[in-house]
Parts: sequence; C-alpha cells; structure tokens
Amino acid sequence: MVLGQKCRLRSGREPMGVRSQERHKKLLVRGKISLGNIDFDEAGNPILARGFDLNSGEFICTGANPERDDWLEFYRQSEDSFEDFTVYGPDPEVPGNFIVSANNGADTTGLWSFNAATKKFQELLYQRKDVDICGVKYHSNSWTHSDVITGVGYCKGKIHGNFSMLRKEPCTDSWSN
Repeated sequence: MVLGQKCRLRSGREPMGVRSQERHKKLLVRGKISLGNIDFDEAGNPILARGFDLNSGEFICTGANPERDDWLEFYRQSEDSFEDFTVYGPDPEVPGNFIVSANNGADTTGLWSFNAATKKFQELLYQRKDVDICGVKYHSNSWTHSDVITGVGYCKGKIHGNFSMLRKEPCTDSWSN
C-alpha cells in the first residue's frame, strides 16, 4: 500500500498548503493475499489484517505487533467451516484484544472480546439464543470516536439494534430478549 501522491493543478502549480518535500510516496505495507484487507488506526498505523492462505484454504486474521514491528497471526479458519468469525476492530477497553462475532461452539453468533496473544475468547459481550448477530453499530461521531462500538444489530424479520449492551449490564440480561 502506497500513501501520498504528487499533487498538481491543471495549471502546473501546486495547490496551496502542499510543499514540495511532501510530494513523495512512502511504502507502508507490501500487500499480499495473506494480508489483503488492512485496517489502520487514527495515526495511520496498521492494526489488523484479514487475508487468505491459498495453500491451506484458510482465512487468516492477523494483528499488528508493535513491539517487534511485524504481524501476529491470531486466528485461522478453514473455508469449509460453518463457524463464523468476524473481526470488527480493537477492543477499546482491553488493549491487545479485538471485538469479534463468533459462534464459539454455540448455535448462534455472539459478540466477544478475543485475546490475540493467547488466541482465546476472553469475554462474551452480547449473544441471543434465537438469532445471530448481523453486525455492529459504531459511534455516531466518527471523527472523535472512530472505532467505538455502541450497539449490536440482529436480524429477526427486519434489522433490530440493541444499544444497551457492551459491559454496561451483565451479559445474561441480553439473553432474555
């Protein structure tokens, strides 16, 4: 992935605010299929990558390892698996964890805090017995809270949302819905 490009107006002049030393390209990440979909934080640092291993036929989830300046693979799943594992982003309350939706052995998907270092599900945040969750809702002010998850969506006839969850009340309360 290359960010930055030369910027010139049709007249050949540079636009206001663009200095000549800013007109260069910088290679941030060399893309490949196993690191195909990369998420960045507000500062432009890579934090999460999703990809596919052609040799084994597995989907790969990889997190950035800032201590060693490389990637840490934390989840693999066969393309033939019926389990669900979707990463929505970093867990803002637990550093090193990611918010994921997954079955984790249950019939329906739930929202989990997943520990990337131990490769284990750490905390169940929301789950229903009757339906799978179908996505998350993010904070309405994406400028100041870009990755903050504020609710969960589930489909039961139509799309519903639950905004009174995520560590504000015990997880067992959401099972009564």
